[in-house]
Amino acid sequence: MGPVIGDMLPLALGIAISPTPVVAVIIMLLSDRGQLTSAGFLAGWIAGVGLALVALVWLSGLIPDVRFAVSQPLVGVVEILLGLVLVVLGVRQWTVRNATSIDLEMPRWMRAVDTLKPWQALPVGFVYAAFRPKNFVLATAAALVIRDGDITLAQSVVCIAIFTAIASVAVGLPVVASIAGVRNTRALLERSRARLLTSVGAITGTALLVLGVVVLGMGIGQY
Repeated sequence: MGPVIGDMLPLALGIAISPTPVVAVIIMLLSDRGQLTSAGFLAGWIAGVGLALVALVWLSGLIPDVRFAVSQPLVGVVEILLGLVLVVLGVRQWTVRNATSIDLEMPRWMRAVDTLKPWQALPVGFVYAAFRPKNFVLATAAALVIRDGDITLAQSVVCIAIFTAIASVAVGLPVVASIAGVRNTRALLERSRARLLTSVGAITGTALLVLGVVVLGMGIGQY
């Protein structure tokens, strides 16, 4: 199980370092009823990442298991394609950013997060975590790692839990710090929001390029 977790770690971190959902959580925390709303978003995020990975692991099991004839080459091809998708997304992120000389505009849903009610934030977090293209590609790669790791069902569950926890760290830390009453949390959140808003494109583009190369390497390593 150790090698599987090791291969999944950079993929989970790729989801975790997404600046956009972190900014959304910070905006929620700085609004009225911020702790409840951000907690709802976090719960939805965790459920979205976890359930998406469960579904993708199940779907990956449909790949033929003729290991020496079909399975390994097919898994390698899928991973190479996923890696190329990530590289293309990363290049596009940098291209758009440089063409406009500013970072990409925040999604419409995020510009309205400070008005969300707690019960509304949960499905927003779920949908964003489960269906955002970058998250979906990384979760698919993680599902292939689990599927190809030759581990038991119980070990797969542990791997999914670890992946989900790591992928949720960046979104969860501000929420936990605020609820726990960490000193100067509000001032820190305000400074973090300003910095992240000016570097969303750079962080996302760089992360996509690095992760694309990692997944490409995983696919090439199948041969």
